[in-house]
Amino acid sequence: MIEQLTLKIRPQEDATFENFVGQANAALVAHLSAIAESRMTAGGLYLWGTGAVGCSHLLQAMVHRTEAVGLTALYLCFKEIGLAPACLEDLDVFSCVMLDDIEVILGDLRWEEALFHCMNRILQAGGSCILAGHLAPAELACVLPDLRSRIGWGGVFQVAQLTDEEKGQLLQTRARLRGFVLPDDVIHFLLRSQPRDVPALLHILDHLDGVSLSAKRRLTVPFVREALRTA
Repeated sequence: MIEQLTLKIRPQEDATFENFVGQANAALVAHLSAIAESRMTAGGLYLWGTGAVGCSHLLQAMVHRTEAVGLTALYLCFKEIGLAPACLEDLDVFSCVMLDDIEVILGDLRWEEALFHCMNRILQAGGSCILAGHLAPAELACVLPDLRSRIGWGGVFQVAQLTDEEKGQLLQTRARLRGFVLPDDVIHFLLRSQPRDVPALLHILDHLDGVSLSAKRRLTVPFVREALRTA
């Protein structure tokens, strides 16, 4: 089961601490880095934030950093189709276990009991278990009171939203990783004229990458305006 999980669910290669944008979250990134490198014992942590604030990015960055120092880590997202409660067995063999989108399984007693016992096994083995969701612990729809207590018992961190300036930095970083230049005036145009939530902006960036490559054109405001109009 564990080998199947590690092969099936790999973190995105560009989800690293170095690529994470957001000054308000700098202390959290430093804290997670110390845990991943075993400079600090975490036990259990819960990260949450409304909208796309980067919780998934941080969990996947934990895997990369943990593995970089020679330790073992696993990232699971409960949105993945085909997972069953049995996937949470024997995860205490990992130094760090990251479990994403926990709201998906809440309300199902089998899943909640499996998660509760999984967390206990990891902590008893001396490992770290880091969960992420979109709601504060008190708002989670747990049917198992012990699970709610366990989630809130460790450190709880709300991941802050990005400012518009940081969203621009994020777009530039993603564009650079893809090998193209996103000029400042194009970023300003996007932030003025398009939805400013991060998933929408990244979807637009994907589209612009494709159309600019197909047309063999660099990105300018007139070109971007036309590309978005005909999208």
